[in-house]
Amino acid sequence: MRKDRDYTENDIDNPSAEDIEKPTAEDIEIKALADLFFFYRSKYLGDERLVLGKLARIKTNKNYPLFLKLYNYLKERYYYEPSAFIEAQVYWAKKLGHDKYCTPSWLVSEKAEWRYKEFIKIKLAALETATGEISDFKKQVLSGLKNTILFLNKKQIELNLNSIKETMFYKRVNAIVPEIYIWAMNGSICPPYMAISISYNELYNSLDEDIKGDFTNPKDLVTMRQLIILNNELHTFCKSIIPEECNF
Repeated sequence: MRKDRDYTENDIDNPSAEDIEKPTAEDIEIKALADLFFFYRSKYLGDERLVLGKLARIKTNKNYPLFLKLYNYLKERYYYEPSAFIEAQVYWAKKLGHDKYCTPSWLVSEKAEWRYKEFIKIKLAALETATGEISDFKKQVLSGLKNTILFLNKKQIELNLNSIKETMFYKRVNAIVPEIYIWAMNGSICPPYMAISISYNELYNSLDEDIKGDFTNPKDLVTMRQLIILNNELHTFCKSIIPEECNF
């Protein structure tokens, strides 16, 4: 395969100083997504053509709008794992014999989400077959979810509140932090519940930066959330018992 051309043919070959802007944090993240795409295209397809070029010039690249779209798509779906999402797209391109279609536009096509979910299912099935770890995980998660729901229902009644969300946000008079600070620290609110809870995500985003570090960031629970969603028993349990809380 030719490696002397890439997807940056429409770049400005010799940009002036005025054309080169200092990269923003967003630019760096977008470039990281492009680098992941390059890595998986090389791994699965043996294609080592660049797709976005140098960081300082990415906004001049014709593929920049597509990676910006991908960036925003994944930002909205913070519970997706970016590397796995991109790997899934290249994996299916290879599996379906669609190598030539595996360009940046393939990442944001209508079936991208389907490819990602099916890819995760395949990985989970392989892991369970090899180790049985998913079965053990399922038992632990189900137990944790049940205990957390029972705990929150008990607190909701004790505090005379109307919903789990109100319970999550409850703060005693003159208290600096909500009660969930203690509940999360002592394990009463388990990580699996945090992973799928709309209320927990909203609470986390509302916290002051100086105390956020004491709470689990929902973005760190992406893998756990995917495992819950893609396991039929766990998915059904959450949707039937706490539908208003599920972020899926």
